[in-house]
Amino acid sequence: MVTTVRKTIDMVVDLDGWSGGDIVVVTCGSANVPIALTRHQYDLFRTNGESFYCSLGHKHSWSVSENDRLKQRLTEAQEVANAATERQRQAEQRTLDATARARTAETALGRATKRVHAGVCIHCHRSFLNVQRHMATKHAT
Repeated sequence: MVTTVRKTIDMVVDLDGWSGGDIVVVTCGSANVPIALTRHQYDLFRTNGESFYCSLGHKHSWSVSENDRLKQRLTEAQEVANAATERQRQAEQRTLDATARARTAETALGRATKRVHAGVCIHCHRSFLNVQRHMATKHAT
């Protein structure tokens, strides 16, 4: 059975004359006894998710290692960035499509305007000298 260690450090002990660095004290979740680890051991167990034992033999580890947690956060951040990039690409494509449609409509309107000014009926494509009179009498709206 693996017990998860409480996430907080109970205390950091600085011993005079001890050259091994800080001592980190965590509490066994099963027996409620203190477990003394050097800072190096604590950091190693925390980062790699490796198991360690209390003095009564209970196995402990962090449920998710720091490396795994950071990798997960990185993956999530990359997914968010990829989704944002894809949304931006789609928006740019919609903009290009709308611009092309507007340009096509503008061209068609320009052609129709030229034809009307030249005396060509836009409905029946016949030429008339007095297009305004023709439009009013034959194609009244």
